[in-house]
Amino acid sequence: MRRFGTIVTRSGKYLGRYKKDGTTYYTPAFPTRREAERELKIINGKILSGEWEEEHPPKPDPVVSALFKDMWEARMLEAQKTASPNSIRAYTSAGNKYFLPLYKDKNLSTFTLSDLRKLAKKLDAQGVSNTTFNNIFGLLSGFLSFARKQGVHVPELDFSAVRRKRKPKNKRDALTASQLDAVISFIDPSLRLAFALAGYCALRYGEVAALTVSDIDRQQLTVRVNKSVKRAVGGQLILGEPKTSAGYRTITIPEKIKPMLDAHFAQFLDGKDERLFYSPAGPAGFISDRVLLNRLKKACRQAGVPEVVFHELRHTGLTLFAQAGATLSELMYRAGHSDAKTVMVYQHASLERDRELASKMGY
Repeated sequence: MRRFGTIVTRSGKYLGRYKKDGTTYYTPAFPTRREAERELKIINGKILSGEWEEEHPPKPDPVVSALFKDMWEARMLEAQKTASPNSIRAYTSAGNKYFLPLYKDKNLSTFTLSDLRKLAKKLDAQGVSNTTFNNIFGLLSGFLSFARKQGVHVPELDFSAVRRKRKPKNKRDALTASQLDAVISFIDPSLRLAFALAGYCALRYGEVAALTVSDIDRQQLTVRVNKSVKRAVGGQLILGEPKTSAGYRTITIPEKIKPMLDAHFAQFLDGKDERLFYSPAGPAGFISDRVLLNRLKKACRQAGVPEVVFHELRHTGLTLFAQAGATLSELMYRAGHSDAKTVMVYQHASLERDRELASKMGY
């Protein structure tokens, strides 16, 4: 049975929060969680029996201060409702490993730059990468913003004083079509289609791993994307929704990989499971991203091409699609992106090719 209402904390006390006909109500404040939960059960009983009468309890007064651990609990409750499994996993890991050991009993109204530097010192001692370092501080900054929205007084802090400067990433060139074909040829036949779909259809790992037989239309040569495999708290693989609403899409499979598609359906489907790439030994039966990455690196070495990670097969596919003449909106649809800025890099790739061809005109 779904639990009625939620428990929130205010100044070290517990309140029940619930909705009735779209309106949010709060119980009185109690010194213990158990008392607040008991009050919610009483109210739920009144609603079910028709004895409940509309009440207008005052909303909790803005909180001047709160302990880190109490507000962190409230943040995690909120995250359970709205955040993706990957985000919840990041919050849980950062909270248990870094934030709570340092700040558990810290009053947020007294948070200072010195507290940020304590975290930076701890991360430096552990030798975390610049990306991880900044991601952890990003989570902390987001948490403090959440606390302010709850009415907690938290001083404004300059996070730029502790964040590391990001080193410029080496630009990775996408594979060419011939390089992609060479890599795929060195993949085990049972998984070639997975790599071909990631490359030529620009699918993410989670989208490939979640595909079922019914998602493929072999007559129309299309693949439907309406789910994605994600890592939940604890690292287990679970089935979830696409990354964004734009991730729901049906796209065309290039004719050139039809032979791989037919071979996969003829030889490698497990009649007991609907998944296109069912892995009995894999976590929850899903093909693992780590397995695919290891296979990909080995195939790159065998094919004599630069080593790439699995997501760069998607980058390759979108680059090839742009070079074929795709417009910005067509790239956004195929990629499952809602932000035009994200796919502009592929437009640039297409413009570079256009410039190259134009320079040869008349010669």
